Amino acid sequence: MNNQSELVNQVCVIQFAKTPRLGKVKTRMQPHLSEQQSCDLHAALTVHTLGRLNNGVWDYRLYWAGESDAHWRESLSLQAQCFHRQAGECLGERMAQAFAETLPNYKFVVLVGSDCPFLESVHIEGSIAALKQGSDVCLIPAHDGGYVAIALKNPSPELFVGVDWGSDRVLNQTLAQAAELKVSTHLLPALSDVDRPEDLPLLKGFEWAAPILRSVETGVDRPSSEV
Repeated sequence: MNNQSELVNQVCVIQFAKTPRLGKVKTRMQPHLSEQQSCDLHAALTVHTLGRLNNGVWDYRLYWAGESDAHWRESLSLQAQCFHRQAGECLGERMAQAFAETLPNYKFVVLVGSDCPFLESVHIEGSIAALKQGSDVCLIPAHDGGYVAIALKNPSPELFVGVDWGSDRVLNQTLAQAAELKVSTHLLPALSDVDRPEDLPLLKGFEWAAPILRSVETGVDRPSSEV
């Protein structure tokens, strides 16, 4: 996308993240990782995603779930109005609600998680380009069968119904639901999430991940204040 100024006040990027808490985040990494190491990894990935995608080209919101932690939110260097609490029983309900709250104020909204360290601004731009070219939905698949980002230009709560969240069926079920709704979809190239122990080697190219990987190799937990 050549003219990034066109995106100002048209696009909002939503990042979903959980408040880092022992035993509540990155649970699929355990017992390979301790609760502390899992918490450190989640916190670091959240900061990394925020730093990569919150570039001033578009508006940004972080929707958080879990226990309230004002100190953690302050550490993320976002203005207070950019934080919103996720609402809904399951992930699908929470995503649908976030779109419903945000889309009335923007032409395009892209929702991302905090598990894919490979997401960059170019992926957001590609998602918006697909919507501008006529697609109703743009998805960036994950190699594990889910997706790492979804972009919409109209609320579509039914798109998030009947999906087994956290399974390897998420993408296919979402595409089937889109077909049932006669919603046109566009897929960008797949990226990798870091959710399972076998995903940890994917972090070796990131400098910020080195202390976490060392703690895994040595079996020594790092203090959470180091994240």
